[in-house]
Amino acid sequence: MSYKISITLVLAALLLSACSTPVPPPSVTIEEKEPPPQPAPPTNQGPASIPVVTARAVKAPPTTVMKQMLISLNREKSYKNVKQTAANRIALILPFADPSHYIDCGQIEVPGLDGDTLRFPGASPQQQYQLNVKGRTYEVTRKLNGRGEAVISLTPRSNATTTVSVRITYRLSREQIATAPDSDPIKVKDALMFRSGRGAAFARAPTRCVSSGIMEKQLLDLAQASVAQ
Repeated sequence: MSYKISITLVLAALLLSACSTPVPPPSVTIEEKEPPPQPAPPTNQGPASIPVVTARAVKAPPTTVMKQMLISLNREKSYKNVKQTAANRIALILPFADPSHYIDCGQIEVPGLDGDTLRFPGASPQQQYQLNVKGRTYEVTRKLNGRGEAVISLTPRSNATTTVSVRITYRLSREQIATAPDSDPIKVKDALMFRSGRGAAFARAPTRCVSSGIMEKQLLDLAQASVAQ
């Protein structure tokens, strides 16, 4: 095996095996009231189970909720491909400018050149650091992109009340590029997918991500605010 191939394999393994604090899968709850505020997790530890509220009762009939939600969603430029896919269903996509607003991937730990350990949130959209491999220093750029694909369902509970349910599929893609003088860039890419109240780990690394419930709450709040106007 050539030196270049050997270095490439070693570096790729190091990039993929950067430690992250384990993140246990959260539970899913369906309720009509918002859960009590969760205490902030201790520094450099993965979050505890995060209850994700996926449904809420809204005081308006389904036809009114549908009409007002479509108006509100189309006003918000951050939501893309907003479509009514059935009489009681809406689909949309929310690209994440900063994934850490909507997901939690624990803390990434990278051994520093000075002997200290660099720590940063695993859900950061971009992070740069240095990594030493067999005496050569590599500049590493780590990028994380993501989006949430939401399906909003409306179920009548009475003539004047509708249950609004939200189901989100989270899609994340990670890219790590390592460069060094007189060396070709080394790229490592991987991706994962999970749904509301659940989590998943990148296939070739221990970095695990879970939904925080923020996007679900954002859409449920919007549904409630829409009919209150």
